This record gives sequence, C-alpha cells and structure tokens, in this order.
Amino acid sequence: MDIPSKNDMVIENVICIEDVKFTLMWDLGVVELHLPKENYFYNEDYIVPIHFHNHYELLYTDVPLDFIYEDEVHHYDEGYLIVNPPGKRHVMRKGLHPRKRGLNSSLSFIIKKIPVTSDIPLFDILTSLFKDGYAEKISPKAGEIINRFDPDQKDTVAHDRFKMSLMLHELVMMIINSSSKSVEYKNSVNISDSNATRAYKINMIINNLFNQDIITIDSVAKKMKLSSRQISRIIRSQYDCTFKELVTKRRMERASYLLLNSEKTVAEIAGEVGYNASKGFYNAFKKYYGCLPTEYRKNIQINEVNEH
Repeated sequence: MDIPSKNDMVIENVICIEDVKFTLMWDLGVVELHLPKENYFYNEDYIVPIHFHNHYELLYTDVPLDFIYEDEVHHYDEGYLIVNPPGKRHVMRKGLHPRKRGLNSSLSFIIKKIPVTSDIPLFDILTSLFKDGYAEKISPKAGEIINRFDPDQKDTVAHDRFKMSLMLHELVMMIINSSSKSVEYKNSVNISDSNATRAYKINMIINNLFNQDIITIDSVAKKMKLSSRQISRIIRSQYDCTFKELVTKRRMERASYLLLNSEKTVAEIAGEVGYNASKGFYNAFKKYYGCLPTEYRKNIQINEVNEH
C-alpha cells in the first residue's frame, strides 16, 4: 500500500451548508508517494511527481493545462473547473501561457455528511458529481471566488466566515448548475428559519442581484416571502446597517476587486456593479472609500511598486 506523507502547514476553515461540512484547506504543498523512481514523471513541464491526496483537489484553469493520470491524459482549455477526488493519482502539466493577473485558483477540501434535516441532499449530490472526477467549462467568476478564499490575497474573505459561507454556497451552486451530469433529488422536510438563516438567505439574494440597479428591499422581501419591514429588521439586527447600506457594501467590495484585478474602465466597472451613471458610482465610491475610483487604483499600484 502506498502511504502518503506530508509535512506542510495546513490552514483550515470549516463551513456547513445544508447537510455537508466542508473543511477548506490550502498551503498543503505536495503529498508525495513512496513509489519507485520509475513511477515519477519529472521533466521541465512537470512540477511534481504523480501523486494523490486524501482530500478533494479543486482547480480553476486560468491557463490551458494537461492532467496526466496513470492510464490517460486529459487536456483542458482555459475556463474549466476540475475536481480530483481523494485517492486519484495524477500530475498537472501547465501550458506555456502567461498566468493571468489575479487568478491562482485552487482549493483543497474534505466533505462530511452531518445529521441535519436539509432542503437539498447536498452531500449525496456532490459525492456523486465528484466520484470519478469533475471537469466542466464554467464561468470565470468561479476562479475569482476560489481565489478569494486564499488568505494571502488582497481581497480575501478567509478571515470572515460568513462571507466565506456565502461565496462557497455560490460556488457549489455554480458547480451543480454547470454539470453535464443530471442531478436528481427529493426535497426533505423544511426546517424553520432563524433570523440568522434568513439573514444568510437575504445576503445570498443581494450577492446575486447587487449588480442590478432595480434591486429593492421590496423585491428581496417578495423572494423571501416576508414583509419589507421584516427584511429591514433582520438586516439591522444581524448587520447593524440598512438594506441600502448592505447593497452598497457589496457593490463597493466588487468594485474594489475589479479596480485592482482587471483592466476595465471605471465606467465599465460602474455598470457591472449596478450603476447606470458613472456620476452615481463616483459619489458612492468616494463616500465609501474616501477617494475616487481612479485615485484608489493609482494609489494601490504605486504601493505595489514601492513594496517591490
């Protein structure tokens, strides 16, 4: 039996969604196998020998690459999300393309079933999707989400478990919806919502709709089947702010990410985060960050140069 060994630091964060407990990990390094040297696959394109993990390994392909398994090679173009299940031997070979700025998107995780009543049997769905490996073309937003889990990134959410929960939930839904495999399940008995659960759902709705200028507290209340007054009270109790302030916060966080990690113009970013007019975006950004978007981008770039 091959025995894996590792001596690298493991950083963990535990997030529960539906009936699944996710343990997220990074900075794992390489888990090497005690194999004869002839089983190693070293050359100038390979950075590690063929190996396996005791966890799931998720990667978003920001560059074309090959995955070499024991008996086959799979080539993936840019824009694929790949999940290798525990125990599957593989090695990755990168294409000769420059890495795009801001995306170094990989994540390792363990999933366990937890004994709760949930609307969706998520554990069964994910283990079925990932059983033999998962590889699907997916939105670049998946790469952005994965990248933000890394505690070393500027725009990280690794130190805010609630934000991590929201983003992990969004990523999981993207994975399920992008799968070419059919996913069938039966709804179980609903559990009653606490205010914390309702706040989570409200934030998820805002997270998905903040880039639309028509988002209102009434539209969110309708989706939640609650009154606008209830929505306002839940947001105030959980976030100590108003509905408008919560939407603005999400828009400004996204705008900050795009200013630092894309070449888009301020006008393009304004439209992408839900502002019809650049003037309204400029005013909201200055009020939130204390400077104009152009100054914000320039100051960060200057700081990066000075650091190096």
